[in-house]
Amino acid sequence: MHPKYYMSGRKPVFHKPYEGESGGGGALDADAAATAMAALDEPAPAAESAAPPAAEVAQPEADEADGGEQPDDDGQDDGAITVEVDGKAVQLTKEQIAEAYKNAQQSADSARATSEATEARKQADAEAQKAREARDTYAQKLATDTAAEQRILQDAAAQLTDELLESDPVAYMKLQRTLDARYAKLQQDQAELQQITHARQQEHEQAVKTYQVEQKKLLLDKLPHWKDEAKAKAEVGQIKAFLEAEGFTAEEVGQFGDHRLVLLARKAMQLDQITSKAKQATEKIAGLPPKVERPGNKNVRPTDGRTVAMKRLSSSGSIDDAAAALSLL
Repeated sequence: MHPKYYMSGRKPVFHKPYEGESGGGGALDADAAATAMAALDEPAPAAESAAPPAAEVAQPEADEADGGEQPDDDGQDDGAITVEVDGKAVQLTKEQIAEAYKNAQQSADSARATSEATEARKQADAEAQKAREARDTYAQKLATDTAAEQRILQDAAAQLTDELLESDPVAYMKLQRTLDARYAKLQQDQAELQQITHARQQEHEQAVKTYQVEQKKLLLDKLPHWKDEAKAKAEVGQIKAFLEAEGFTAEEVGQFGDHRLVLLARKAMQLDQITSKAKQATEKIAGLPPKVERPGNKNVRPTDGRTVAMKRLSSSGSIDDAAAALSLL
């Protein structure tokens, strides 16, 4: 482009002629005009290519030199929050909050699963109970019907006589076929009733076993030392002997399946043992000769409390006084 003009956007800007050039600001010559027209078709220079002003150039080094603060990675917020627990401020990190939420969610899921399992078991038990009741009702009706049918067939069989056979063979054969069919149905009903009875017996035996296991666990929770089979056997023998001495039969003692009855019998036995020992101690002390103190003896030994304890026991007869007297022997 001729130095006399330059592009500003897309419009040429014309300058006056330089010194030494002709024209003196007159009209353009043919070459200059052609050059100017060609400049109109040239694309405008890209905005990015223009050099930015010196004042707008970023100077990172100058910023650092001016003491500008740089972001501190160690001082970033880690999401910790402060909460109040039992009146104390506690700071929790994101990891601790996430772990606490996870534990709470697991506890809630476990509680929900336990509740659902309990409800499902209740529903299953209720449905099973209804089925057993329906089966028992059917079994009772079946037993009644079979007993009645058996009596009817016995009466009908008495009609199959030789006289009927000779007088009316067709009626005889017809009655016999009818009785045979009803006997077959009776045998089928009796077999079904027997199966139901067998199933009920098995259920009863299983229920007894389950009950015994539960009662044994409850008993061992109350008497942990019975986990030692030797100690348990010895004490059970004492309880049985005590109950039989009180008038219970061996069969009645064997029916003590409820752990509460066993605990009650054990306490009664222990109470009887304490009362017997207290009575023996009272009789022993009552048979001792009275102690005579010499007159003027200043070195009198103080009493150890046995006499007072035994007198109290004789007047009250309570278990506590008996235990106190036994502790002094």
